[in-house]
This record gives sequence, structure tokens and C-alpha cells, in this order.
Amino acid sequence: MRKSAKLLGALAVTGLATLLKSAAVWAKRVAWVQVKFRPMNRLGRLGDRKLNLGSNPGGGERGAVAMLVALLFGTGVFLGLAALTIDVGALALERRTLQNGADADVLALAQQCANNSAKCTNDPSTSSSLTSLAGQNAADGLTDLDATAPMCASANVTTMPTCVEPTTPALTDCPAVPSLPAAARWVEVRTQTRTSDASRPSILPPYFAQYLAGGHYQGETVRACARAAWGPASISSAVVPIAISLCEWEANTGGTAGGTGTYYPAPTGSAPGYGGVGQAVWPSAAQERVVFLQNTSAATTCPSFNGHQAPGGFSWIKDPSTGTSGCNVSVGNNTWVQTDTGNNTVCNLDSNWKKPIYLPVFDCMTNASSAPPGPPTASTNCQTGNGSNLWYHVVGFASFYLSGFNLSGDRQISPVTLGYPCTGADRCMSGWFTKSLVQASQINDGTTQDLGLRTVIVAG
Repeated sequence: MRKSAKLLGALAVTGLATLLKSAAVWAKRVAWVQVKFRPMNRLGRLGDRKLNLGSNPGGGERGAVAMLVALLFGTGVFLGLAALTIDVGALALERRTLQNGADADVLALAQQCANNSAKCTNDPSTSSSLTSLAGQNAADGLTDLDATAPMCASANVTTMPTCVEPTTPALTDCPAVPSLPAAARWVEVRTQTRTSDASRPSILPPYFAQYLAGGHYQGETVRACARAAWGPASISSAVVPIAISLCEWEANTGGTAGGTGTYYPAPTGSAPGYGGVGQAVWPSAAQERVVFLQNTSAATTCPSFNGHQAPGGFSWIKDPSTGTSGCNVSVGNNTWVQTDTGNNTVCNLDSNWKKPIYLPVFDCMTNASSAPPGPPTASTNCQTGNGSNLWYHVVGFASFYLSGFNLSGDRQISPVTLGYPCTGADRCMSGWFTKSLVQASQINDGTTQDLGLRTVIVAG
């Protein structure tokens, strides 16, 4: 039977024994009260009470216990208590198991959707994989997807049916969808009981409740629901203090600010993450991109000045909270960061070579003596700036695999081209943009762009 019948049988025996013991204790208390306060005859009230209690202790109690037990059994009290302790406990255990399966399923599905929108479907292959995953979260390996409520998603996920929230939700329904940023998407998965009994494949059988119902109650199909969302990650730091322009991201991915760029598969397994067993092959030289880090004639990826590195700037940025240079600056979404002028390398990138890094992407640069008070507006001049008064507005983050670079006094050869990505006075990085999932507490608030760096969170 479902969820270890042996365990539940043992619980039933233990629960029944406890009930009998409790009944006996209460019966003794009742008998004690009857003995202590019964009427005494005129000839020897005190002596008679002492004689009865001393010569035959508990003599009246056994009859009281038997009568009370018979009364409780005859009126179905024991069966009712057993149904509450055993059957209801089994339902609660089943519900917890099903919820674990639903949680695992929806997180796996959301990650699949975040990595590849084409695979964000409820086709038979996906259903089979999720059914297997849900079963792995059950002690007996038996859990089904809810046949009455197929997988569904938010309206902005066009590859799956749109979820319809019930007007009168049941206890097994997901909570209401929380307030999410406009860029967020979510999916919903429901699970239900599956047993090894072919005649009742989805019914969790009762042990005592069926007797109270005269054999008419045959069990319950237990269900659970889970929902997860994904979207641009709201992270709090960048691995390296280098900012690139949004137009550079667009030019090198062929995408738009909505995140529709072309990405190369992310590295997996041990470093460098490509070329090994089960890993993607190294990209071709034509697939490797070169991102220039200063405004020179070689930086042709952004022909317009808007969003380009300013004259004299080399993409280095300062930590907004401390105003200092160095590695691992803390940069939030939708914030302004100050440029670090000059050609000097403020962070050695050797430790990041042949690894993915997270780059702040800016959509506006402006002159200011201090950080502007809010996001750019229609009146913000985003096409000027130079020197130490230059500020970049960070609109999001991109994941970039660093295959090579040429900086002042610090450079590495690309394993793809076996050469430096640029030479002479040019300053640049080589690599390719990837989609990456990161742990984050929330999806961005809608003011930043989806640039391929995403997170998955529980959503109701």
C-alpha cells in the first residue's frame, strides 16, 4: 500500500495501545472517585471503607474499566480516535511527501525554462522526467503528476498552457501568485497520490475511517501544488570591476535588451569547462567575441557615442559604497558607478582566466560630481562624460566566459585562437556570453534588463 503499510500498521497498533492505556487510567480515576465518595452505612462507615480498600484493592475498578472500554468500543469512540491519529496522520504524511515532490519538480522545470525557453514545455518527455523526480522524493518511489491539472505557466510563457487561478481555491491549491517583476516568468506543477494497487492507483486507503463510514469511505486522492519563477538575477556584486556598454552586449550577442541574444553553452564540470567528457566543445574562432575596453578606432562595436566608453576611460569602475578601486566591487542593479580613469590595471584577471565572470552592463554615462539620485530620465544627458566625473548607470549583469585578455601589464592567450585578442595600445577581453543561473534572493525589480544572468525563486 501507499507510503509503507507496515509503518502505518505499526503506528495503528501503537496508537490503539496508547488509547487503551489512557482509557484504563481514566477508568481507575472514575472508580477511585466512586469508592471514595460512596455512601457509608451507619454501623462502621470508616471501618467498612478501610476494609474494602485494604482487603481487595481495585476490586471495583476492574469492573469499571471493563464497562468503560466496552462503552467506548460500542459507541465507536476508539475507532474515531484511531481514525484521527492514524488515518489523518497518514494523510498528513502523504501530503508532505507529495509537496516535496512538487517542490523538486517545479524548481527543475523552472531551471530548464530559464536555460532554454524551447524546452519550457509540458510534453511527454518533460512529464516523464518530472514524474520520476517526484517519485524519488517518496519513500516507496510512487508519485504522479496531477492528471486533473496539467503543468501550466504565466501568460508570458507562450510554450505552455496559461494557469487559471481557481475562484475558490482548495487547501491543496498553490497560494496566490505573489507580486513579481514584469520580467519574471513562472511555472506551476501539481502532484498526486500513486499506489501499487492497480484497482485503486491514486487512492490513499484508510485504516479505520472506513469502518466508521460503514465501509463506504474508500480513501482519498491527496494532491499538492508548487510554483517557481525565474528572471534576471538581482545580484549584489560583480567578480571584476569592469563595465561594458549595453550596445556592446547587443552587438556581440545579436540580441536586444529583452534577453533574446545568442549565447554559447555555459561551461560545465571541472575547469576550463569545455572539451572534456560530457562537456561542450570549445567554440570556433568565429564564435569568440572581442570586447574592447576603451574608446579607440578599433572599438567599432558601438558606432554611436551613446553607451560607449568615454574618452580616456578603460572600463574600470570603483566600488560605489567605498569609492575605491580593486577586485570584487559591490555593484547593485539600477545603480550608478564611477569610472576609474587611466590605463593602469586595477585588478589582476589571471585568477579569472578561462572562467565565467559577471560584468556590469551600463546603458547611460553622464558627467556628475557625485552619483545621480535615480535612474536616467528623458532629460539625462547619456552621451557625455570624461575623467573622474564620469558615471555609468548599471542596467543589469551579463555572464561572460573570459578566454583571453590584453590589459596594461596583464594579458593571457586565448585557448581558441592561441593568440592575444588584441595587441599594442588596445585594451580588450575575449570570450563569449553565456546564460547562467545564479543564486539570488530575488528577481530584479523590472528596471534592469535580462542579459542572460538569471535566477530561480519559489513563487507561492
